[in-house]
Amino acid sequence: MQTYVKYPNQIKLRLGLPTSTQLRDGLIRLRSFPLHGQMPFHASMIWSYEVIELYKECGWSSAAKPDQLLTALANSHTVISAWYAETLVGLGNAISDGALVVYYPHLLVRPAFQRQGIGRRIIQALQSRYAGYHQQILLAVKDAVDFYQHCGFQKARSVEPMWIYDDSDLQI
Repeated sequence: MQTYVKYPNQIKLRLGLPTSTQLRDGLIRLRSFPLHGQMPFHASMIWSYEVIELYKECGWSSAAKPDQLLTALANSHTVISAWYAETLVGLGNAISDGALVVYYPHLLVRPAFQRQGIGRRIIQALQSRYAGYHQQILLAVKDAVDFYQHCGFQKARSVEPMWIYDDSDLQI
């Protein structure tokens, strides 16, 4: 599936990892395919560098583990990236069983590009890909709860999130 849509501010959304052939001025190009551990495009040094820089700029601790981060993204069910010219400005990914449950672990937008609708477009693209799934799940830092509620997510009434993770690196 490929969809082209005019989008303000010259931002391009891509489903999957980028290639130079996907660059189209003033258009969003969505390509649909599963990743499942295989990078369908070349995992170039440019892509790797852009991803690590995005995570660093957004203050994510996973930037300190670049090999694991890039492997995690490659093993995602879906990755959507947002680009301004040749600069990666946002990224979201999904992990799924392919039928009932999807988890959205990462949604990042460079601080200079926040509050322009980029994060909302990324999460909407992910949600549309998994429409009809029994559960769409994410963990939101406190500052992001309102954003996700505006995107249709709600706090669980009878379920509490639990994890094994030292969250001392979270700056909230």
